[in-house]
Parts: sequence; structure tokens; C-alpha cells
Amino acid sequence: MGWEDRPYYRDRSSSSMGPLQWLWSGTFPLFTAFGVHVRAHASLAVLAVLVLLFGVGGTISSSVQFVTALFAIVVLHEFGHCFAARWVGGEADEILVTPLGGLAMAYALPPEARGIVLGLEMEYLKKARGTLVAAADFEPPRPAPKQEFTLSVDVRDDAGDVVARGRVRWLLEWRSA
Repeated sequence: MGWEDRPYYRDRSSSSMGPLQWLWSGTFPLFTAFGVHVRAHASLAVLAVLVLLFGVGGTISSSVQFVTALFAIVVLHEFGHCFAARWVGGEADEILVTPLGGLAMAYALPPEARGIVLGLEMEYLKKARGTLVAAADFEPPRPAPKQEFTLSVDVRDDAGDVVARGRVRWLLEWRSA
């Protein structure tokens, strides 16, 4: 599925979005490399301006270096996810960079299946410290003409406590041979 087929790319001009709503949910394109569209969340631009205005290291030069280095590290990390997904036969065609990190839109489905993400949610249960590990234990869905599939993931800290739970809801469809 191409990025143009996703519903959040369609009919952009028909909906009006106010400036505060844009800060909350808006994105803007940055560049495309290796077939991956890199977009930035609107709040990232606000954070970058605030860091440049108020500084993190004293001078504007050090603030620019800090913001640039942080952005480059996050984007390179997310490209790693995209390349890994492609290496195992999946697809990866978009990266969203936010102030909290990045999100690579990567997925791997069997060649006879197609799917689209219907919902993505994250529940934060407690303050996280140290190294975090995310793991999902699930049974792959069985082929069916059309079905919804929910995948849950637990994020644990060094002590093994669950600090967050994530869920992604897919609509899956298998093509007949």
C-alpha cells in the first residue's frame, strides 16, 4: 500500500485546521530518502524554536548544534527500523519525527495479505527509569477474507515492571490465489 492510499493523506484541503489544532496534530514534510518520506510533527518546530531562543548551552551556536545533532540521531535511528523492516520482507515508507523521538511506519505482512492500521494507542502506567524493553507475545492471525487484529505490547523497565502498554489495531485482508 502506498502512502497516497492511506486515509490521513486524502482530502487535506477539505478540512480546515486551526492553528492550535495544527500544533497538536499537524505535520509537515521534510524530505524523502530511499523511498521513505520524513515528516516532522508541528510541536517539533515549536520545541526547536524554544531551544534556539532560550538555549541549552549558553550560545546560539551550541543550541543549533544540539538541535541538529539530536534530530540527526533520531532520523538515523528511525531509518535503521525502515531498513530492518525491508530486510525481512516488510515495508517502510514514512518516518514521523516528534519532540519525544521518532516513529517509523514499518510493517511486514505475508505477500498474500494486506493491512492498514486503524488505531494506535499508548497507556503510560508509571514513571519510567533506566533501560526500557518492549515485547509483544501474540499468535499471528489466521488467514481470513477480512478481519481486525489487535496487537498489544508491554514496555518494562530495568526492574521488570510494566511502565506502559501499547496497542495497535489492524484491518487485515488476505487475497485469494
